[in-house]
Amino acid sequence: MADLLLSEELAEQQRDRISTIRESGECLLTILNDILDLSKLEAGKLDLDCGPTSPTGILETVVEVLRPNAAEKRLMLTKDCANDIPAQVASDPTRLRQILFNLIGNAIKFTPKGEVNVSLAVQPLHEPGMTELVYKVRDTGIGIPETMLPRLFTRFQQADSSISRTYGGTGLGLAITRELVTLMNGTVEVESAEDEGSTFIVRLPVRVTKSAASSNAASGGGETIAHPADLGPLKVLLAEDQPVNRKLMAAVMERLGHELAIAENGVEAIRKLREERFDIVLMDVQMPLMDGIQATKVIRASDEPWRDIPIVALTAHAMAGHSDTYRAVGMNGFVSKPFNIDVLASEMTRAIIETRDATQMSRMIVEAGGRDPGEGTQTISVPAKIALTRMLDELERMIA
Repeated sequence: MADLLLSEELAEQQRDRISTIRESGECLLTILNDILDLSKLEAGKLDLDCGPTSPTGILETVVEVLRPNAAEKRLMLTKDCANDIPAQVASDPTRLRQILFNLIGNAIKFTPKGEVNVSLAVQPLHEPGMTELVYKVRDTGIGIPETMLPRLFTRFQQADSSISRTYGGTGLGLAITRELVTLMNGTVEVESAEDEGSTFIVRLPVRVTKSAASSNAASGGGETIAHPADLGPLKVLLAEDQPVNRKLMAAVMERLGHELAIAENGVEAIRKLREERFDIVLMDVQMPLMDGIQATKVIRASDEPWRDIPIVALTAHAMAGHSDTYRAVGMNGFVSKPFNIDVLASEMTRAIIETRDATQMSRMIVEAGGRDPGEGTQTISVPAKIALTRMLDELERMIA
């Protein structure tokens, strides 16, 4: 809500006060998320959700989301990706994204002037099918005293107390980053000198997927991810039971230039899909009558043209294991609440492009005389599909 207010015409004093509210809220959210992640790591409760992951795609998303932060400080934020990066590897995209957010966000935070550069390269490994991703985050910031380097990845540690007063933070980000990298069988190291900037290097061993070619050919190389505005005005269906969240999303969609229709539960969302054409569904996971998981199952099991509509989950439960659940029922992605507008916009774009590309690929195969990859396969078991058909019949009676 503070982001929306800041986009309006405000007096300087009003803008300053709202900025303080937003920054304080973001700081509190960061502290809570860091403590939650650290407690899960310490308890061994944080598991990896490995799946097809685009190393360059993740990097591009993080850089574009953080670009406004760099621009606000008049910093150059650049990225360099080698031409031989695999298009897809087996990894945990959520945790890889978190590692990069921590490192690039820190670099921006602790760089008063100059630039932040992020690079991605690969190193061969002896094991067949394996490669090592090497992410480097270099900045021209305040640097780190040599005496502090051995303790840098210790929780609640910063170079000195003045750092916390000047730049904020809890001193947990790097500790969490090291724990995540270790969980992914990788390493993280730092090269730094006081007043000369720092370079953080993350090395992650990953398995290259069999169908992966170079990401430069497969995903456009260094091109930036499209913003939803680049796709034109969208007609968005929001399934959300909370009035405050509906009000917020209406304002966000208006700002992004999209038309929004609202359903208060899964049953109403399905009814609206039958009555109108939409470009994407934003689906709250927890709703009365029919939740987002159930509604997505019904949508994917139907024989209607809208069965393949992009669906993005809106959830306060983006913990380990949940992303697999959302994907398994047919959702194209998820955004955690409270959400950042740029993150939501990027995820909407990714889901729409993913669905469009899959549809075009199926059409090309059919036109070439082959079999549609989706034909003859089932993402839902036969008994489950029968149960969902019965649920559709029941919905017909409820909606009638």
